[in-house]
Amino acid sequence: MNGFTEKQRAEKTRAIESRLFEFANFLEARIVLLYIEGENEVRTKSIIKRAYAFQKIVVLPAFDSGRFKVTTLKSIIRTGSAAGAPRVAQPNPARLQTRPPSENRHRHHSRSGF
Repeated sequence: MNGFTEKQRAEKTRAIESRLFEFANFLEARIVLLYIEGENEVRTKSIIKRAYAFQKIVVLPAFDSGRFKVTTLKSIIRTGSAAGAPRVAQPNPARLQTRPPSENRHRHHSRSGF
């Protein structure tokens, strides 16, 4: 979304959010993997807030660019985010529960959640 004005980006974000919350698979899911937007990406703050309103468990990726590693974090504090690398907002690991990818993979189809 690099070439869009903030108004255009907001319009496109609203359209994406609207479609997402009409999508049956998303509505049926208990656990959703979302992300905190970067500078030129879809604005996800309202999507994340709305996911909580729908009683979703939100999982956010945290990136360690120095080690080329991604960790998934289960959000247990609904407002828990902080700035990571410059211009890249990331979840705050101190306020979230870490879930290794292997555990997430094994529980992918589980109804019991995390």
